[in-house]
Amino acid sequence: MAVYITGDKHGDFVSADDYQKVRKFCADNKTTPEKDYMIVLGDHGVTFYGNDKYKKHLVKYAVTFILIHGNHDRRPKGYNLKRVYVSNNQIAGMFYREDRFPNILYPMEYGSYIFAGHPVYIMGGAYSVDKEWRKEQEAIEEMRGNNVRYWFADEQMSDDERDDAWGELQKIADYMDRGLLRKEPILFMTHTCPMGHVPFSAFLSGVDQSQVDRRTENFFDQVETLFVDHEIPYKWYCGHWHTDTVDGDVRFMYHDILEIPEADGWPVTIANQTANTSS
Repeated sequence: MAVYITGDKHGDFVSADDYQKVRKFCADNKTTPEKDYMIVLGDHGVTFYGNDKYKKHLVKYAVTFILIHGNHDRRPKGYNLKRVYVSNNQIAGMFYREDRFPNILYPMEYGSYIFAGHPVYIMGGAYSVDKEWRKEQEAIEEMRGNNVRYWFADEQMSDDERDDAWGELQKIADYMDRGLLRKEPILFMTHTCPMGHVPFSAFLSGVDQSQVDRRTENFFDQVETLFVDHEIPYKWYCGHWHTDTVDGDVRFMYHDILEIPEADGWPVTIANQTANTSS
């Protein structure tokens, strides 16, 4: 029984470093969808086309996927999804799930979870620096009579979503200060990273960075500062930047697959454990 975490996959089932690596990893570690979980930190690509093509691949994998929303993913709406609360000795929280694909879970856009005994806070989305190119591709497809989306207007959390998440996180910090919750190290799992940790070396050439919308990264900076100021230990996992590196308490994930070690004292409790349901 284990919970694993990895980075962007972009719906790539061919390359050795993407879903093929996950499949081999699961075979080598003899995982099962009943007991083991694989978190993908956004840009999983499974919902990009809005059909079942990639889900039919993943349902054959010997693990249950937890697919965080990235800027190149459709938010998990529709698809005959049901909101379900999952609670067992590995994970706890509110997810979307489709009956036909029981080993694929979509967390809420933001909210509290428990993974391997650790309190976790998830926040999805980021800005697409290739937004204009993607919109051009949509226009080309439209001229061909195709209704294909390449860019999603709700790729980032809205102002209201950020405000709501901020209120939840302030409540968690306050509860820990008052001793209503154990001061457990909290794990943040997001697609992009706090602004103070943006890896400039990973910038794409030819992109005018002055035009890039950094609202999500700036908000995550605010979140990180909140937990630093309250002296609450944390670890931050993110994808988006296509690098496997560490910067202080931030772990950038891409091709690596890591196991989240089980926390002592399972189970823990966390404020607003049922998570937000506005996705």
